[in-house]
Amino acid sequence: AVYDQAVQAGQFAGHVALDARDSNQFSVSVNIEAHGKVTFNLTYEQLLSRNLGVYTNTININPSQIVEDMSVTVDIEEPTAIKDLEVPELQISNEVVVNKPNSLAKIEEKSPTHKIVVWAPTPEEQKSPNATGLIGQFVVKYDVDRESNPQQILVDEGYFVHFFAPEDLPQLKKHIVFVLDYSGSMGGSKLEQLKEAMDKILSDLSPKDHFSIVVFQSYVEAWSPTAMYSSATEHLSRWDIEAKPEIIRNTTLDKRFVIEATPENIASARAYLGNYSDLGATNIMGGLRTGLELVSISSDLWSNESDPPQPVVVFLTDGEPNVEEYNTDA
Repeated sequence: AVYDQAVQAGQFAGHVALDARDSNQFSVSVNIEAHGKVTFNLTYEQLLSRNLGVYTNTININPSQIVEDMSVTVDIEEPTAIKDLEVPELQISNEVVVNKPNSLAKIEEKSPTHKIVVWAPTPEEQKSPNATGLIGQFVVKYDVDRESNPQQILVDEGYFVHFFAPEDLPQLKKHIVFVLDYSGSMGGSKLEQLKEAMDKILSDLSPKDHFSIVVFQSYVEAWSPTAMYSSATEHLSRWDIEAKPEIIRNTTLDKRFVIEATPENIASARAYLGNYSDLGATNIMGGLRTGLELVSISSDLWSNESDPPQPVVVFLTDGEPNVEEYNTDA
């Protein structure tokens, strides 16, 4: 009511509201007198989760115009030394891109535990990616020194949190089942990104690891260096079979599809995925079922071992199923 009265009187007034309870979105309504100036100071709290070994602070930039005096300052203070501080280029889409350093970001080191990042693009620099102004995410990534102090306790207003982040844990043996969408909607840049990502992931596997590859589209296919499985026998004349006639054709799965992560097997898997080009419908159910069956096969294979590889299913798709069961509400 006070805000509405001020607006009707033509006075300065501001109102901040959440869209819904526990929402991450809020709206700001402001009434400004003619030729008036206003400064917004917004204070909020955000939890920075540590993911894949780094903390990531993401700031959305969308002024919808060229700003005469734009700057973003990220002031980082930690109880232990800050390390691996990175500021990649402004992310302007959801596509996976190779991170390049942001040449416009300046990093000032006040102390090992205190660093300041300043990003202040000029009007001309704002026009570089988009003539109407910047739209994207300004990202700051960093970690802290955990070797000298692997345990940290933070206390605030009678509450405390105890962090444990040991660096010397033994590496886990894994059986990773990759279930990959090669349907028609993955064509173009999405498929190229998938292939590039799989190149990197396969190269990073440990010699102690095992892996399986399941590709799904209209049908489902599983690969190994010595055998090929397909849920549709007419699709067994794949490029790999033509190139290697000695490969055995299968309509059932067995332990040959649980593959050791040797350099030779990894190179063959990368070649198989790199040359795969058949794009069809999206048989998500068949892909998941095949992946879980391979997990069951590996569990039986190592049932008598005291330290068996742990199963991990990596499932990647960009769309909705349209083969087999795809409407559970019907």
